[in-house]
Order: sequence, then C-alpha cells, then structure tokens
Amino acid sequence: MRTISQKLVALLAALTLLLTIGLTPTSAAQLVPFKAKAAGSFVFNADNSGLQLTSAGNASFLGAMTSRSEITFTGPPPPARTASRSLNGRP
Repeated sequence: MRTISQKLVALLAALTLLLTIGLTPTSAAQLVPFKAKAAGSFVFNADNSGLQLTSAGNASFLGAMTSRSEITFTGPPPPARTASRSLNGRP
C-alpha cells in the first residue's frame, strides 16, 4: 500500500510541475531585429513536371544559410495556348 501511495504522490508532483511549466507564458527578454538577405534560382525539371529551387544567403544571429527545395506539379497539364489573332490585330 505504501508503494502505491508513493507512486501516486510522485505522479501528482510530476503532473503539477509539468502543468506549472507548460502554462507559464514565455517571452524574449529583449526583442532584436531580424535581417536576412538571400539570392537563389529555379530550374524546371526536364519533363516540366516541377521546379528545383536553390538559395543561399546570410541572416542576422544565424549566419550563413542555404535552402534547397522541389515543387512537383500534379494533375493534368493546362491546355496549350494558341494565338487567336494575327500580328496586325485581325482574325
């Protein structure tokens, strides 16, 4: 019986600690400005099914950064556009 009550007290103490820490609002001591500069490029995949994006730059308080990502187009391709007027504006 004693071990069950000890475990129960320990469990209640742990839950109280977690709730106290979890419900306490937090904030930075001092707000600092964030500045970043980056440059990048994108390239279409060989079959035009998506884009490959790459970038690099520098951010305050973080230092050098790089990014690589890929966007894939899903679904049917859009219909091909055709010219409906000639160069002189007449159909």
